[in-house]
Amino acid sequence: MNRAASIAGNALFAMATAGLGLAILSLTVLPPVLHYQTYVVLSGSMEPTIHVGSVVVATAAAPDSLKIGDVVTYVRPGDQENVTHRIVGIKGTAGSRTFVTKGDASGAPDQGEIRYDRLAGKVQLTIPLVGYFFKFIGSPSMRFLFIVVPGLLLLGSWLYEVWKPEPKPKAPDTETPKGMAPPPMKPSSSKPTSSNSVTKNLDLGLSDAATVPLRR
Repeated sequence: MNRAASIAGNALFAMATAGLGLAILSLTVLPPVLHYQTYVVLSGSMEPTIHVGSVVVATAAAPDSLKIGDVVTYVRPGDQENVTHRIVGIKGTAGSRTFVTKGDASGAPDQGEIRYDRLAGKVQLTIPLVGYFFKFIGSPSMRFLFIVVPGLLLLGSWLYEVWKPEPKPKAPDTETPKGMAPPPMKPSSSKPTSSNSVTKNLDLGLSDAATVPLRR
């Protein structure tokens, strides 16, 4: 029972660790490989559509595919900050389009028009609250604590289950069963007997007793 519970606990821990590792990889390592970008929302300018602490996933989009109402992430001129806002106006032709953006919670459009070459991508997915976790583990020490340490614990637990010594089997009971015990010896006769007759009786008794287990 204890072994089964230990195996189930290890399996759940492995699944949780694998899921966490996959989520971290998908939001940090895989974007350059799979050609998408992830951003953490730090302000409430897109409330209630996108909440503070969310992670947005953006992919590249052709300029003629963007339309009013799309949410895009762009690099703001001047401070080079990434901003995620909604397109509220499009100007220019297909070859030289510019976009007017605005936060859903803002009262006025953003200052200046955004050129297409400053667009980081169109937002395809929003993951609430995950951004808080990534901000928390942003430092190298936190990454070590939440990624490396659980992995080492999982590896150690697995190695223990594989290499731990098996319990020694219990030694068999060597006590002679009651049914196989030698019969009690009869008291010797009060009459004096010779030493030869005594020896003969003892030998017979011992011989009979020794052959009981072999017959059974």
